[in-house]
Amino acid sequence: DLSNVDLAMRAAVQAGIINPLIAPRNITGDVTADLRLSGPPTPQGLSGTVTLGNLRFSSPQDNLAVTGGNATLRLAGGRAEVTGSGSLRGGGEIGLAGSVTYSGAPIASLAVDLNRARFLAPNLYDATLSGQITIDGPLGGGATIGGALIVKEAEILVGKASFSEKALVENVKAF
Repeated sequence: DLSNVDLAMRAAVQAGIINPLIAPRNITGDVTADLRLSGPPTPQGLSGTVTLGNLRFSSPQDNLAVTGGNATLRLAGGRAEVTGSGSLRGGGEIGLAGSVTYSGAPIASLAVDLNRARFLAPNLYDATLSGQITIDGPLGGGATIGGALIVKEAEILVGKASFSEKALVENVKAF
């Protein structure tokens, strides 16, 4: 009879185990879990902590890499409390805090903090941002994405175009 269970699990794995699922993105680092499933075998019965350390995440198509990442997920009652931080390859820091329900439809209340975070797309832009982006609501659709970002520095590269200098100046003045 599996109507009630009392299971405990401790595990340590490498984060790279999920790389086939997120390719061409890549993640490395240590993941440890200390979990318990108690009572009816439902998401609400799952509790414990998952810790991620020494993380490095890269997304080549987005020209993004996070190093020195750490995160903690505390699970209880169908809800995960999340905290995390890391350094961006181009400079600056990124942080994550909030919660996500994992029982039923996932609902989030998350904040991503940027501190002098540098984003670079060669031959297009180079920008340093600070601020916060929030995600609140159902992740399957209808969540609100908000926040405020301060552009500390920005360089936007404009390539050669086939219009005249005079037309460009007139359009800028009209704006």
